[in-house]
Amino acid sequence: MEWGFDKTACTHPPPGGATDDLSRFRYHTGAALRRVDDDEFSPVLFRDIGADGMELFLTGKLRRLAGPYAPITYIRSSEYSEPYTDFEQIGRLVILQPRQLGIWHSGVDAIYVAPVDRIGDQDSIGWVPGDAPLATAAQRLQGVATRAELREVLGGGAFDDAIRETRSRLTEINCECGRVEQLAGQATHQIDSLVSRFHRISLRPGSVLRHMRTGGHFSFWRRCFGAAANSGNGASASAGKRSRIICSRWRRPGAILSSGLTSRSCRGSLSRS
Repeated sequence: MEWGFDKTACTHPPPGGATDDLSRFRYHTGAALRRVDDDEFSPVLFRDIGADGMELFLTGKLRRLAGPYAPITYIRSSEYSEPYTDFEQIGRLVILQPRQLGIWHSGVDAIYVAPVDRIGDQDSIGWVPGDAPLATAAQRLQGVATRAELREVLGGGAFDDAIRETRSRLTEINCECGRVEQLAGQATHQIDSLVSRFHRISLRPGSVLRHMRTGGHFSFWRRCFGAAANSGNGASASAGKRSRIICSRWRRPGAILSSGLTSRSCRGSLSRS
């Protein structure tokens, strides 16, 4: 089963270059950074790359760990408590040999950073299913060095099934995200148009409502939000619930810190850069 990074595009420059000095990124982490010493214990680390990035990883097309505008890559230990709920259980990347990334302490407990252009050995970065507690996974994976070893530790055939199921589900989620974004773009255009038109008309009691009805905007809003607002049964209820889940995930606190992937424009960068 092919999954992981796009082998033709990944780079992992050797340690010692100018990009390895991360102390200048204190403005980004909010605390003083410190290089992890050679003899210092390094735990197994994890990273949330979002639904788009995870689909790319599970289909063997991911080209970088961070988003296109991230100056550094954030990774964290299992002790970090995420400030959001992973409703769709997309899983997390696991960094089995963090030192290959040239990690630094971010100055914040349980959070590490690495140069944005560093990946290290592709075979040392794997995946943990969304229903697996990360604390338990970290204990079981301590000392594991490759994805083949990870697969055996996490269940072998059952692990393969989890990859296939998650990959299929992510395809569906990301397609739905695309539809939501398209409708959101149309909604933004309609709002801008309404504001412009309202500035040019004389508003009297009830005139706004009549204006919207006359302009055909009610039908547009029903089409955009009908699935969420009128979730009855079957596919409509499922679509409405999932749309709310998608919106809540994209606006969750700490999304930039945890993933660096905050829009679908990142998908193109991750797969093409």
